[in-house]
Amino acid sequence: MKLRHIITAAASIIAIVGCNHHGGWTLRGNAPEGTTQVYIESPTDAGSWETIDSVAPQNGEYEFRLPAAKGTIYRVSASNTVYYVPADSTETITLSANGIRQGSQQAALFNQVDSIIKSGNPTELFPILEGNFASLAAYYAALTSGNYSVLRTVAQFHSTQLPDSERTRTLLEREKREREKRLKQQREATGNSSQTQTVIYAPEISYFEIERINPKGEMKKLSDVVESNPIVVLAFSDFERPENSELTMVLNDVYTSGVAIYQVGFDRNSQLWANRAADLPWTCVFQSESDSKAPITSYMVTELPTIFLLVNSEIVERVTDYTTLKATVAKYL
Repeated sequence: MKLRHIITAAASIIAIVGCNHHGGWTLRGNAPEGTTQVYIESPTDAGSWETIDSVAPQNGEYEFRLPAAKGTIYRVSASNTVYYVPADSTETITLSANGIRQGSQQAALFNQVDSIIKSGNPTELFPILEGNFASLAAYYAALTSGNYSVLRTVAQFHSTQLPDSERTRTLLEREKREREKRLKQQREATGNSSQTQTVIYAPEISYFEIERINPKGEMKKLSDVVESNPIVVLAFSDFERPENSELTMVLNDVYTSGVAIYQVGFDRNSQLWANRAADLPWTCVFQSESDSKAPITSYMVTELPTIFLLVNSEIVERVTDYTTLKATVAKYL
């Protein structure tokens, strides 16, 4: 699948010249102006970062030659700025002063992730990672955007797995916590903000907002339900389908156990939907033909019914068989 966003490499990237003969992987780059030392760190089994080499840039350029990598994310620090670089085998990766990477498919995906996170539209992560959910880029996207649970759900839907590198996941989760701590300290501090280490992340989100009309003609937001209830069932359905009666009974069972429900109807007949939805005690909204298709694309809805379970504002399960919903919910009660 073609990447939807094409990143044009900055002129400051050092061109890859020749082949890699030292049996490992190479990182070449341009340091930000004023950088006196560049550090590269690798993950440890203890869930921390370990400095494995450092170099003083020459005319703004630097190079690291490292042992062959095995699908690892490395951290590069220069002038209080942090970059993450994927490496595998004996490839050569280049890194520009503004963080653009070149040299591998994963490097290109990291650039795509950065671009989308900066744009503030994380739903675009899904199409660029399609076919690459079992990749380092998927971890990078998930844990820098706060969308790990969403990407994991999508990966399960595509019958694949996110990377099994527990070490990498532990590191990036720790990095997220450290970032939150730094941001808190920065807000409280009154000193020179230029001394703060810069890492660019998008605001964390764990589900995608939906705002649609209910049977009474009122606009109802998913966030209003999620923020006031610890457990929420998000159901996409069609009241005209033959299985709807059974689905409604299942939803009623979980609703009476204290679980909130936000049900999105995709019926062709809006009046029929309104008549049926008006009798239900939970929040029902309607997805009309004229409405944005964002709920469908954001949650990767390809068939009805499709159900998600949110716990404490996090998507924790995608329920593919609605008859198992009650048992799934019971795990979180």
